[in-house]
Amino acid sequence: MRAGIALALVMACRAGRSEAADPPPVPAASETGAASDRAASAPRPRPPAAAQPAGVPPLVDTPADALDTATHRHVELLRIDRDFGKPHFDIVVDAWVPKDAPQRLAEARIWWLKRHRGDMRGPFGKRSLRHVEVRSRRLGPDRIRLSIGAGSARFSFDVVDEDGRVAAYTRVRTRDGRIVERCAARWGLLRAKKTLGIVRGIDRLEVTCRTPDGAVVEGDVVADR
Repeated sequence: MRAGIALALVMACRAGRSEAADPPPVPAASETGAASDRAASAPRPRPPAAAQPAGVPPLVDTPADALDTATHRHVELLRIDRDFGKPHFDIVVDAWVPKDAPQRLAEARIWWLKRHRGDMRGPFGKRSLRHVEVRSRRLGPDRIRLSIGAGSARFSFDVVDEDGRVAAYTRVRTRDGRIVERCAARWGLLRAKKTLGIVRGIDRLEVTCRTPDGAVVEGDVVADR
């Protein structure tokens, strides 16, 4: 499953101008031709798309200068680089806050950031979503839980609006082995498992984040169980 996640992200990065049309499928490393493996990698049913709040950019390719709207302020919370795939594609966590009600969280989203196109944003395509799931669940008027991955390689972030200040909190194991339950992530690096340069799966998600007492630490996001 982890191999499928990594390969799906590599495949999506090879798309052309838009993620609306994904590149041809590439078999995951675990797919050796056995019928059971092919069945396991079949596309999952996708839940109906949630309605986007009025005034927030739709989930389509969006130029960076269109992320702020007349009614909502855009906040970039977290960029996730990768040590595989095309280097000018990042994963980004964005949020939107109503200008007339900054204590409410209108929307939070995980999608592509395309540095070679002026930081344009874009959704994950259908072929990527066959192997990797992107979930969003509202927990309250001021918080949304986002996650990306599949199986044991799923990483979650709680996007929280605290009186107009928005952060993406996650559970982190620091370099010295401590667990920080609520660390505000600012930068990430998704590392792949590789054999002779070939991506075999996801290894870990490294982040730099701020602890509740204000210290900046580095560590790995603790994957969901």
